[in-house]
Amino acid sequence: MYTKTNRYREQWNNHVDDNFKSEMPLVLYRVTWKNDEDKYFEFWTESYDLASKKKYEIDHSKGMLIYLNFESWKAYRSDVHDERFGYDGRKFGWWEKNLENKILDKTSDKNLIIFCADIGRFSEIDTENNFGWASSTRQGSSDIYEFCKEISSNIKQEKKICIGFECPLWLPLRSNPSELTKAREIEGNRAWSAGAGPYVTTTGLVQTAWIFREIKNLLPNHDLTAYFDWHDFTQAKDGIFIWEALVSGDAHSESHVKDAETAVNAFSRYLKKGYLRGENGNSKDGAISLIQIGLELANWKIYNSNSQKIAKVIKADEKDKQEF
Repeated sequence: MYTKTNRYREQWNNHVDDNFKSEMPLVLYRVTWKNDEDKYFEFWTESYDLASKKKYEIDHSKGMLIYLNFESWKAYRSDVHDERFGYDGRKFGWWEKNLENKILDKTSDKNLIIFCADIGRFSEIDTENNFGWASSTRQGSSDIYEFCKEISSNIKQEKKICIGFECPLWLPLRSNPSELTKAREIEGNRAWSAGAGPYVTTTGLVQTAWIFREIKNLLPNHDLTAYFDWHDFTQAKDGIFIWEALVSGDAHSESHVKDAETAVNAFSRYLKKGYLRGENGNSKDGAISLIQIGLELANWKIYNSNSQKIAKVIKADEKDKQEF
């Protein structure tokens, strides 16, 4: 649809018809990223394909570049005189710029509390529990009730909460049926469907639902909203960010509480390096969000964004065993 815009606002009072020009809106795409030295960059283009190509280059830079955001902007050529858009008396084209000011999240470190639960069998009688939890502010334990109370207490204090679970929170759908049980990309050779994976997956399905319901019972007057997209979460006044922890291989230890601590350290590392932004997983053909089932059963709200409701997977490594 054509839109009339006044190119010469200073002549508006003269009522000159020639001041009006019909033009199509200009759609600009911006990709934002940073390098391993924490220098931030942005890329503007009129071409969606060029923007997608730039994102592909960033995603396949083997960690040298860190993808942050992909946005589209609408503007008119006659109004675009801002150097920010790459149009300043020059022919518009793609360009890159080193941003002097870093992009900061609204979430401050002081107001952010990170929790993680290592999912497993819990018993109030047997001391040999396979459940353990930890947080970024205090020593954890193997008590699932204490885990829920600690989260509820911090929500009452209006803290921003991130809750992770060390179990698969979503499963990929694939067009080829022979690939349905294959590992997710981040899992490497440890597929969710192999070994202890199915046990942890099904235990997590019921245990996370119970945890969400218990927190809801402890906070009957609170509207609890879950977020899966980090950008959406950081822009919200309150809410709970839900994430998946993956602690295996050299990062794994004999203690479930220690594994939860390792996961919290891994999340902190991802946060400081800006890895929490961007896509959450390899779900090209769709995904089954197991965690969404538990949230809905517990009457939590799920923030409705355009992003797929699958949790970000945070993979720990051996150095996360030490405090980050």
